[in-house]
Amino acid sequence: MRLGVFGEARGLLERRLELAPDFHLARSNYANVLGKVHQFDEAVKEVEFLQKAEPDNLSHPVLAASLLAKSGKFENAINEV
Repeated sequence: MRLGVFGEARGLLERRLELAPDFHLARSNYANVLGKVHQFDEAVKEVEFLQKAEPDNLSHPVLAASLLAKSGKFENAINEV
């Protein structure tokens, strides 16, 4: 991701999640990559999974709000935080 090679990062993270679906940091990174390639609806679904798995983790609603804002859904973004 740091190198801006989002296609490869996406593939690697998808494989990681196949092997370890409860690896929440990988899922968060995956949601970030999806946002970078403008797959906002898919990214938000990943964050929803994280929010259910870790409801007390404050980074998840922040990530969701960021993705929603980037997709132009500003009202929904405001409601996340």
